[in-house]
Amino acid sequence: MSEAWLLADRYGFAEYIKVPVSRIPRDPESLPNAKQTLLALCGRSRSPMIRKGVTASGPRTGPLYVIRINEFASTAWNVAEAETVSVSLRRAVARIAQLPND
Repeated sequence: MSEAWLLADRYGFAEYIKVPVSRIPRDPESLPNAKQTLLALCGRSRSPMIRKGVTASGPRTGPLYVIRINEFASTAWNVAEAETVSVSLRRAVARIAQLPND
C-alpha cells in the first residue's frame, strides 16, 4: 500500500525519479502490485542513480531502494496531492488527525 500512496503524488514522483508524469498511473490503488509498478518506473528513469540504485535485475529492489524511497517520502512527497488520488491515504490521514495529542 505504501508504494501506491507514494505513486499517488504523480507529479512529485515523476519529477523525483525523472520520468514523464504520463507514465505514472492515475489510480495507483487499483494496481495489482504497486511496488512492481514503482520499480518498473524507476527502471525507466533518466537518472542513472535511480535506475541503478533503486532497481536490480528483474523485478527486484536495488541496494538503494529504501534510501531513495525514504528520501522521496521525507523531502518531496506531497501528501495533500496524494490524498486527492488515494482514498485509503485520505482515510488514514483523517484517522491520524483524530488521535489524541498526549
